[in-house]
Amino acid sequence: TAHPQMMELFTKLFGDRFILDHCNMLNRTPGSIGRRWHAHQYRQGQYEVEDPIGTGHALTTEFLQRQCIRTLCYPEGATLEEGGELGVIPGAHLYRIPYKWNTERPDDDAAMKAGWLKGKVHAFTGKPLEMVRFSLPPGSMVSFPHHMPHHVGHRKPGTPTRWGLLIAYRTPDPDASPAKWTNAAHWVERAAAEGRLSAAARRVLEADNPLD
Repeated sequence: TAHPQMMELFTKLFGDRFILDHCNMLNRTPGSIGRRWHAHQYRQGQYEVEDPIGTGHALTTEFLQRQCIRTLCYPEGATLEEGGELGVIPGAHLYRIPYKWNTERPDDDAAMKAGWLKGKVHAFTGKPLEMVRFSLPPGSMVSFPHHMPHHVGHRKPGTPTRWGLLIAYRTPDPDASPAKWTNAAHWVERAAAEGRLSAAARRVLEADNPLD
């Protein structure tokens, strides 16, 4: 994502100042369970204008500030036939609802259509929002706002591992101390408290600040 064309895109979205928020491998092994519909908050959620479910009153035609943009890279592609595909809801980012970022995420397509998605429209066209699933060739990259609801399909048994890399850039936190690199992610703290982090993950995430 450091390619000049990507940097030009991020500058249009963020302005002149933006920083790397996180970078993760998101691989899907054969038969692995995907992710149900969900989204993510900016920073720790302190600047959000709606709760994790949302009333839908926050619809706007403006690209809101305090953004985090996720870019998913698929070196070998991600197809509907093999599973592990990416699904998004174009236009949903204009609601600024970090959907279920810190709650249970059981929503399949039927639950999403009957619940959160019902009655929601695109801010520019007025048309009902729709789910879109991508079948991507090798070398594909997809960028979308952090708080847009998205979904990852189940990887089918007998298929090869679907390789994926997530790189996220964001606008600087307006209230953060300049001397501080970052804050602990809520999911890291929760997983550590529940004893669900592997030894390797703990070494990576602890750095100079032990989790205990």
